Amino acid sequence: MTTITQVRTEDAKFDLVITDNMPEIFTDGISHLLMGNPISKLTFHSVTNPSLPDNDEIEQRKGVLLLTIPTPVLLELCRNILASAQSSLDAFSDAGKKTDTQVRKIMDGVNIEKPNIIVR
Repeated sequence: MTTITQVRTEDAKFDLVITDNMPEIFTDGISHLLMGNPISKLTFHSVTNPSLPDNDEIEQRKGVLLLTIPTPVLLELCRNILASAQSSLDAFSDAGKKTDTQVRKIMDGVNIEKPNIIVR
């Protein structure tokens, strides 16, 4: 289903059309950032073979998205992300506590000495 979000503020006035086939890409992080004028490039990755902190193995990453974005838009995005996170700190904390409680409840009574699979 296509949705249209109308934004009408003092700073921005636009209609955002979101279609059913808009791709969603999951990433584990950003491996590379090139900031320039007038554009910046960010390379996003997924981890294909994680390494352990106490191990000398090299983590394997696969690039999944190269985002090319105007630098002022990138900086505005960063500002908006930080402002949103700042205003949501209590919600993050509450959600984390709720998840921790749920996991502990699920794991309560589980008594498995050693998994029968390779754990990395």
